[in-house]
Amino acid sequence: MAHTLADVTAAANDPHLRDRLISAAAEAGIDSPDQWVDTRMRLLAAAPVNANGDTVASVYAYAVGQMPPPPGVNPAAVTDTFLRAALAHVQP
Repeated sequence: MAHTLADVTAAANDPHLRDRLISAAAEAGIDSPDQWVDTRMRLLAAAPVNANGDTVASVYAYAVGQMPPPPGVNPAAVTDTFLRAALAHVQP
């Protein structure tokens, strides 16, 4: 599913999504995971997460307006697997 630039911006500005990505970065052994995520948040939001072309931003946008909780805090909406895939795509 394609994303818009507004979708990338919305996902990149979600504090819950940021916290989950910091946890994923720490799990992957990245030094200073909070700084690493903060400097790459939009890259992570735009990163592909599966073979269908979905991105963190497109999955996030789909989940907006669905039943609570909000997508950044809901691991069923933006899954941990998706976040780990985005991290692997962006990580050097």
